[in-house]
Amino acid sequence: MFVFVSGRVPTVAANRILLKNISLVGVLWGGYLQAHPEYSAAVHAALMQMYRAGQLRPAVGTTCPFDQAPRDLRDLADRQVVVQSVLTISACGLGSI
Repeated sequence: MFVFVSGRVPTVAANRILLKNISLVGVLWGGYLQAHPEYSAAVHAALMQMYRAGQLRPAVGTTCPFDQAPRDLRDLADRQVVVQSVLTISACGLGSI
């Protein structure tokens, strides 16, 4: 599975697709959301419910406080982040959210 979200669009040689018997599928996500504006909120609500129920356990490589975001972004750019890194935000002294 390959997901493209931003930056330069990757290219694939058509002969490689044919020779390797590969299927290529594209999705116009923006068009889908325009036709179904409620979908994104419904999916988010369902995912949050699954997370609260313990059905989703995201893999977290590291956590760092929000004030260290520049360092964390450098680590990401330098390919030092394995899995994912989570920025923690302290809200009014209530701890990490």
